[in-house]
Amino acid sequence: MNWKFLNSGLNSGRFNMDFDLFLSENPEPDTSYLRLYRWHPYCISLGLNQSEDEIDLKKAKYNMIDVVKRPTEGSAFMHSTELSYSVIYSISENFSEENFNNEINTALKKGLIMFDPELNAIEHKDNQSGLKEFFNDDVDNIISARNGIYFYDKLFVRSAQRICDNIILQQGSILCGNYYQNIVEYLKIDDNRKSEMLNKIVAVTTDLQTVLKKEIDYQKLSMSIKKGFEKHFDCTFEETEQTELEVSFIA
Repeated sequence: MNWKFLNSGLNSGRFNMDFDLFLSENPEPDTSYLRLYRWHPYCISLGLNQSEDEIDLKKAKYNMIDVVKRPTEGSAFMHSTELSYSVIYSISENFSEENFNNEINTALKKGLIMFDPELNAIEHKDNQSGLKEFFNDDVDNIISARNGIYFYDKLFVRSAQRICDNIILQQGSILCGNYYQNIVEYLKIDDNRKSEMLNKIVAVTTDLQTVLKKEIDYQKLSMSIKKGFEKHFDCTFEETEQTELEVSFIA
């Protein structure tokens, strides 16, 4: 398997989602991608089957927050102070979704520990085990993912997937600051409910800046994640320029 690395930097929400979809729908034989990217402006992404009716679109527009649809599962999430990743991978007949999740999370974990040894305490697990016992369905949907990475039982890396024509697209967020909590302000619910949901989200999630008590160097974090993948998958990434792919994407 040939691995290609693409560091896309800051892009709009529409570009980020459409470009991930483009890569997954135009695969190269025996090639997998790791793409890292960020968001400008901040953006609310909706899960594949979620309705925009749940979001206050007028308020989002007023505050210059993009609203886009993801090609993956899950519910609304605020993308802001985070490093996002996508993995596009060709699956075989022996494919196990659980094993794939474990492999990707292990690579992420190795990269995060390279970024800062204090993160040795992180672990990855199926977040359904704890959140559903604590939350009702509405709150669980706000931060849900098929699996996640935790620091002392607080979620800070979440992900969602899409499988189509033997290609799996996994999108994830490494939370680097706490602005994501503002998602509750854009939900069409009353203020008491917003306060209740925010308190519960704060109780079971965290971010790198809170954990490490310092500003996050996104370039260093990106390179650490790349090295974590290379170490875990025993590969050397082929560097890919985004502009080379954009020619086909835009066309």
